[in-house]
Amino acid sequence: MERSKFLVTGATGFIGGHIVRELLALSVSGQLDCDVVAVVRNAKSDHVHDLESACRKEGLISRPEQLTFFGGVDLLCDDAAELLVKAASGVTHVIHTAAATTVAEGPEVIIPPAIRGTVAVLRAIEANHSVRAVAMTSSVAAVRSEANRWGGALLTEDDWHQMEGEEATQIQAQVERFGGDIIRWLTESTTEEICSLAFARARPYNFAKMYSEKLARAYVEQLNQQGRDITLSTIC
Repeated sequence: MERSKFLVTGATGFIGGHIVRELLALSVSGQLDCDVVAVVRNAKSDHVHDLESACRKEGLISRPEQLTFFGGVDLLCDDAAELLVKAASGVTHVIHTAAATTVAEGPEVIIPPAIRGTVAVLRAIEANHSVRAVAMTSSVAAVRSEANRWGGALLTEDDWHQMEGEEATQIQAQVERFGGDIIRWLTESTTEEICSLAFARARPYNFAKMYSEKLARAYVEQLNQQGRDITLSTIC
């Protein structure tokens, strides 16, 4: 069995921590042969200690390299992409869970970690040709709106939160500034420009989840058009 190497962002969060433990459990059971790189802000934090201790207590670490913590990564800092490029060296799979965990704050708190964090992860994937699969946590907030409530219908990657009026007009105008290129819009616009949009102000969590996923899909599609073969999955 070929050994895989997983990079997990937000590894000490609720979802990220469970993913780390599940990957190690699958490896110990022989269902998967993998090492895990857990990306964290502070490798010496209590959260890291607790996660590593739990993994050892449960017998999930059989080799020293099976779980390593890559610390010092703040997705809002300018060096985040550079650090993630190093963290992702030799990585075959990326699982991106790091994001703001509250829906009650304003756009300045919720949107930057989602957009800037996803940009940093995508640039690390672009730089490391060993990566062949990416998964990221999304939300029903990315697809659900008053205009497309479920009603028993299946919502897929073809469905998005629907905007109307000023919200839609503003975003269309912003994207057109960059020739209709959503990647350039989200990577070259300032945080202030993005957070000032009507949709971002009214529903920052929906905006963050919807456009971080759209950005990832567009970016991975572009890389695949350039010769890569990356699978992207998003989980609501």
